[in-house]
This record gives sequence, C-alpha cells and structure tokens, in this order.
Amino acid sequence: MKLPVYNMGLNYDVFFKENLTIDPSNPLIQSFLKRFNKIIHKENIKLTTGSIYGASSSGLFVYNIIQNILNIKISNFIDCKLHGTVGAIPILHPKEAEWGEFVIICVSPHNYFSVFQIIKHFLSKTIYLFLLWDYPFLSQKGNLFLDLDSVTPLYAQWSQVLQRNAIHQNIDIWEYYTTIDTAGKKFINKAEYIYKTFLFPLIKKNDHIVEIGPGTGIFSRMIRKELVNGKIHLFEKDEWWRDYLAKNVFYDDSNVIIHNCDGVSLHEIPSESIDIVFACTVFTFIQPYMLIFTYLKEASRVLKKGGSLFFDFFNSDNTEECVPFIENSIKEQALDGNPLISSKIIQEFLKKHNMELKECRQNENKGVRYYATFCKLI
Repeated sequence: MKLPVYNMGLNYDVFFKENLTIDPSNPLIQSFLKRFNKIIHKENIKLTTGSIYGASSSGLFVYNIIQNILNIKISNFIDCKLHGTVGAIPILHPKEAEWGEFVIICVSPHNYFSVFQIIKHFLSKTIYLFLLWDYPFLSQKGNLFLDLDSVTPLYAQWSQVLQRNAIHQNIDIWEYYTTIDTAGKKFINKAEYIYKTFLFPLIKKNDHIVEIGPGTGIFSRMIRKELVNGKIHLFEKDEWWRDYLAKNVFYDDSNVIIHNCDGVSLHEIPSESIDIVFACTVFTFIQPYMLIFTYLKEASRVLKKGGSLFFDFFNSDNTEECVPFIENSIKEQALDGNPLISSKIIQEFLKKHNMELKECRQNENKGVRYYATFCKLI
C-alpha cells in the first residue's frame, strides 16, 4: 500500500526569519491555505480531525491555521522526545497518538527521512500525509509515496524520489545543495567543519581510505583533493547513488573505487590494508541498528595497525533509552527512529577488536550527536 505524501512547499528559512502572527493576510499563511485547499479539493478529500507531527514552533504555527482558521480539529501533537501539552493539546508518543484522518509533518525538512522511519509502523492505510516545508527535488504535485508494504529500505525509496525529480527539474543534486537550497548549504558548512576538525588531521597524501555511505560524495570530494597516490574506496548500498557517483562525480578518477556494497560488510577489501575508515551521518540512521557493530567490526578487520576509524553516532548512557548491547547483538529500537547507543558500549566493543579510543567529542550544539576517533593498536 502506497500513501501519497503531499508537499506544502513552504520555505523553512523564511518562517524562522519572520515574526509571524496568525493573520490570514500574512503571505506565508496565505501560501499554506492556498496549497492545502488546492490539494484537498483536487483529491476530493474531506477532513474533520487530524494530528501534527512535531511539537515545535512550526507545529504550533500549523495548529493555529488548521484549528483556528480552517476549523479542523487537531487531536494531538505527536513527538518521540517531548511530553506534556501545547496549550490544551496533548503531546503523545507515536505509539499512543490518535493520528486522525491526516497528519502534517512539521519538523526540519532534513529530518523527514527519520520521521518516515518512525511513522511507517503506526499509520493506517487511509491516512493523508502532508510535509509542511519544501525539500530539494520534492515537487508540489504529490508524487512522493510512502510504501507501507515494501521491504525496500526507506532510504532507497527516498533515492528514487530524488532521481525522478532531479531528472524532472534538470538539475544536479550537488548543484542544488551548493547554490540554491539554504538548508543544504548549512549542511555543507557542517560537513566542512567535521572534515577540517576530525578527518583532515588524519589524512596523508598516499593513504588508502574507506568511506561507508558516501551519498552525494560530500566528504570524498574534499578528501580526494588531499590525495596524491592514495585511493578512496566508496561503499554505498544504494544503486542510484553509486551510479550518480560513478557518472557525475568520479567518472574518470582511477584513484576512487566505487564498490558493489552488500550493506553489511567491506568484503572486497583485504584485511589490514586500509589507513582510514570513516562513516559520517550513517550510523545515526542505519537500520537495522545491529549493522553499526557489524561495520565497526569490519573496519577493525581492514585497518592497518595504527590506522584510524572515525564516525558519528547518537549517544546516550541512559540504559533505558539506548540500544542495549546483549551477547554481541543489538535489540531493535522500534519506536524512537534514530539509534541511541552508549559510548561506553561502543568503546567496550571496539576494545575487543583491538581498537583504542582516541577522542569522543560531543557536537558543537551540545546535542546527542558525538564524534568518535579510534586507532587500531600496533
């Protein structure tokens, strides 16, 4: 069963630059009302009760429009992390929520992917999904679908959307991110910070490097500039992204090898042959979560003695909310979307595989994301 996902197309950055009041004459509210009414009339949808995913300022903004201007009831806000109420409206966890006939997703557009991973388990097959904020390559024609029955990982479904819309808009993903999309440019700035702070100090010009999950190649593009005789091995599970990297980024570069990744290993790499293994914004989304430890073990295998491993992850030393480590396996975290893993567990696991912690640093915003660097013992 495929659920259509409708893109409202509002500008995320404009919202946070303006001091908005719930005035029907406000341009952003007019845009919302025009788009929302156009969708429900075109699709002949009759809505009386719904919900909002994301108990945030943008969620409150939408609540006031839906309930106070359109007179459609909002049963509750839905959020994995927040509790309590917004005004008189309760904030409920997805497993407890009343979803209603529709849900409007009011999180940062770059979190859409992780939200889809969460809500897929709880949606009825008749619910309508709306994305509040515009996102690169999502058209405003409702041509994104969330497949509830497919065993295809959601990131692969998302890549298919990117592919279709990139062709439709006749623009390269990298060009869009670097020149048009404000949120994308912020992500690139963050990537440059990660690269300069953690990866660049590790790299030597003749190193052999493995990247797990390169996606658009944002990190491998920067690393390639530093290498002379070294090589980069890219392990990307998604076929479309592999093809994109081969044809659009590294098409004539013999120093970049794009592997047919099986999604569980670095099987084409000989043991103790690599200087650096890294994965950025991969272990924060990967499913099933036990693959994190599968890849960490593989990284230890392929690294030379003295080689470096760098990755980021969502840390929690609260054993009630983190993914428990039990007899070399990881229990699934079915409800909270992104994996929370204890830094102590990671350190203990890698210690068993001859890896020593060099640094584990909290991100610059003091959130749950941590950056870890390990070294293979000599």
